[in-house]
Formats: sequence, C-alpha cells, structure tokens
Amino acid sequence: MRETVLARGTQGIIGLKRTFKQRDANNNNSLDLSEFLNAMSDYRIDLDHESSNAIFQIFDQDKNGEINY
Repeated sequence: MRETVLARGTQGIIGLKRTFKQRDANNNNSLDLSEFLNAMSDYRIDLDHESSNAIFQIFDQDKNGEINY
C-alpha cells in the first residue's frame, strides 16, 4: 500500500487524505473500529468479524483503538 501511494506522488497522498477524511465521521482525525468497518463495507470488502479486527489492529500502530492519519 505504502509503495502504491508513494508511486503516485503528491496526488496519491492527497487522495489518501481525502478518502480518510471522508470516512472520519466524527472529524477527530482518526478512524475508530466502527468508522473502519463502515469504510470496508463502502468499498464492498466483505470480511468476517475476526479478519476485520485483525486488519484494524495492523493499522492501529500505537494500539489506542484508532487508526491515525
């Protein structure tokens, strides 16, 4: 993922930020599990509860229960 964004240069980073902001329902500059699951659903990524949680934990690097931009 990181390589893909970097390969797109500035436009890739801006696009990622725009998408992140759209999914951040409470505008706190992070995604909680609920916002993350809604984003997964919007992109029609259908995973079971265990897999979704596992992916969320990978992105939640500081383990505070949120994915920070």
